Amino acid sequence: MHVVSSRATVVGVVDPALDGEALVREVRQMVGAGADVLEVASPADAASVRAAVDVPVVAPGEIDAEPADDAATVAVAILGGTLAVRTHEARVARRVADVLAILVEASRA
Repeated sequence: MHVVSSRATVVGVVDPALDGEALVREVRQMVGAGADVLEVASPADAASVRAAVDVPVVAPGEIDAEPADDAATVAVAILGGTLAVRTHEARVARRVADVLAILVEASRA
């Protein structure tokens, strides 16, 4: 039997072209939208991100998952057993993960 996690971790993939205020604005929006972790391309950007928000920051490749930027792909990944969803669309991924968590918990009751 395949076990689905009741709540997947949402990894927000930060656009590597952003820097300065645009970077800080983007990461704050991603965290506000539900990202649990942020993936940042450069060590310098990682330092800025850590100073701006209070979530874990990882480098590309630390989370082994294909990006999922639409609701269907996120749902398939979570139902397929992934524990972390990498995405540029944190709000979509968080909503799907939360709905699936409710359904999984309800099915266990």
